[in-house]
Amino acid sequence: MAERRTLTIEKSYCKEWTIRDAIRQIVPNALDTGTEVMFGDSGIFQIVRDKGIGVKLSDFIIGRSSKRNNKLVIGQFGEGLKIGCLVLAREGRQIYILSHGKKYTFSMQFDDTWQEELLTIDVEDTGTTEDIGTAVYLQALPEELEQARSLFLSLNPQGVLDKDGKTYEIIEGNAGIVWVNGLAVTKIDALYGYNFNDKELVNRDRAAINISAIKTAVGKALSTTTNRAIIKNLLVSGNCKPNNGKIPAEFDTSFLPRRNTWLKVIKETFGTKVCLSSNDAKTDLTAEEKNWTVLEFPWSFRWSLKSLLPEAGEVIKDNKKIVPMSKLTASEKRFVHEGKRIADEIAGEAGLKVYPVKIFIDMEKKDEARLFNYDQTGYYQSGVAGVCYDTVQREDMGKFVGTLMHEYVHGSCGHGDNSRDFENDLTNVISSLGLALINAKRTRRPQGLNYGIKSNMGVKDEH
Repeated sequence: MAERRTLTIEKSYCKEWTIRDAIRQIVPNALDTGTEVMFGDSGIFQIVRDKGIGVKLSDFIIGRSSKRNNKLVIGQFGEGLKIGCLVLAREGRQIYILSHGKKYTFSMQFDDTWQEELLTIDVEDTGTTEDIGTAVYLQALPEELEQARSLFLSLNPQGVLDKDGKTYEIIEGNAGIVWVNGLAVTKIDALYGYNFNDKELVNRDRAAINISAIKTAVGKALSTTTNRAIIKNLLVSGNCKPNNGKIPAEFDTSFLPRRNTWLKVIKETFGTKVCLSSNDAKTDLTAEEKNWTVLEFPWSFRWSLKSLLPEAGEVIKDNKKIVPMSKLTASEKRFVHEGKRIADEIAGEAGLKVYPVKIFIDMEKKDEARLFNYDQTGYYQSGVAGVCYDTVQREDMGKFVGTLMHEYVHGSCGHGDNSRDFENDLTNVISSLGLALINAKRTRRPQGLNYGIKSNMGVKDEH
């Protein structure tokens, strides 16, 4: 005679779940045993069988799970099998489990105590002790079982392009499908499929928590990969604007590329003179006229590659000749030292770093056939700020100090010309200096911030 047990799970719990969702919760319990999993068809029943340690009545307590701290299996919440049985039972599908000489039959029954229709288990002895593992008999169509089976990588092996053996696999031919521990949980806009061993990416519904967390995981995979075919595809694909206006996840996340591998692929794909777009058409065209290949990527991808490649605004400043300080006249030397002293003091007011200064001659020749020409007044490169020799010859203190301040902002903040980030950095510097000047005037500090630059700039001092 069967012994009845009632689980306090009411009928409408997880009301959006389908039969496929229910089977999707049952299959992982078999897969997580690490044993051979078999599927069968017995009349109206589809059978999911494993050779694991089996189940007992106490395993049907909600929340009880031995898998919570095991990062390599799918289950963790202690709910999947129970809720899968609930969904099948409320849809009028028969379902029972055989394990260790026991038969557990699930159904929805009205409970007098709770005055609700609840999930009920009828437990009876099968008269045999030869059962090994667990066999789940569920009333379903073969195609319903096949739909659920298709969600598992172990049941449908895919081509793996790259993996680190611990946290991720990059999957070939399944663009945008995201698996977590081998279970498909969502689809995103991406060039590749990904399998992550991170249970925190899913919730109790075995669905993705949020796209932001998934993109962060994609970024970690890109930081690790050394697969040159993947890297080349990313570079070539990223350099083309998407037709549908959507940005694949690989280009919408930040990562730290493996420097040597990425540089080799960049050189092989685009040549040796490669730079990033400065997001300014004139600057990019000028770089292209100087035979640079300008790559234009979505913002996050571009930011990730800034540690590898210069920007177009930087490379158009590369045609210069350094003038040794020993070649300057005594007057020019005094001018440079005084200008740097003023610039360094102003930089201190604005909280900027200061850098050694070099004087250079711009070797770029004017050519009317070129679309654009620039008079290069300064540059920042590798911890050095440069000022054009023309400024020193004219002893234009305003331009000298202004150029140094401009380059100090580049060095301190790390952003290139013609970018919104650099504009914001420069705005912050100007505002901080403006506030310091107003404060100096209001407190009647005699020196204020007037370093004698105004007269050099042709601006009359009102005092």
